[in-house]
Amino acid sequence: LRLDGHPPLYFYLLHLFSSFTIGKFSKWTGFILNAICFFILEIYLYRIALLLSKDRIMALIVMVFFGFTTGAVNIVTFIRMYCLLCAMTAMFSFYSLKYVDEVNNKKETGLTLILAFTSMVLVGLTQYQGIVFAFFLTLFECVYFLIKKKYKKMFSFGITMLGAVILVVILFPVVIRQLNEPQSPIDNSTLYPFLFQLRLSINHI
Repeated sequence: LRLDGHPPLYFYLLHLFSSFTIGKFSKWTGFILNAICFFILEIYLYRIALLLSKDRIMALIVMVFFGFTTGAVNIVTFIRMYCLLCAMTAMFSFYSLKYVDEVNNKKETGLTLILAFTSMVLVGLTQYQGIVFAFFLTLFECVYFLIKKKYKKMFSFGITMLGAVILVVILFPVVIRQLNEPQSPIDNSTLYPFLFQLRLSINHI
């Protein structure tokens, strides 16, 4: 795993599923794992749509529509961590948005904050691009709380998400080296570190 350019969660899960068929290689091992991730993704897409629209029919339409898109088919059939990444980012998005909703409605936010923290850790252990997405979502929420003058909630959410990133580094310290090295153990001549690629992308935007 140290030689790969990705966090370990997907590989751990794939190894776990493969342990049920020791000595036998099957593409269905990856498909089944991706199908479970897709099921989780669909659940959280439904919950996000329901949270935003307050309409169960609309939430079902969103869930079904995405399920028949080319992107949905690709992330399930491509045996890599991208379906898991989508599921984890959808989970993080839901709990982040739910936190805002609970704050606005003056509800208890402790459990939701813990679940947002947990899902953020899972995102970080799945794919580094997911951390970029989570960073901007966290930033937007903190700016929103700042505008609303909810300073305590802003710091609570921001510091909690920062803590999640720190926990990712503690659990998988190789992340620091991976982010600063070319994203391939085979040919480093034509590839660039993730952080360098990210800077190029931001400059292009």
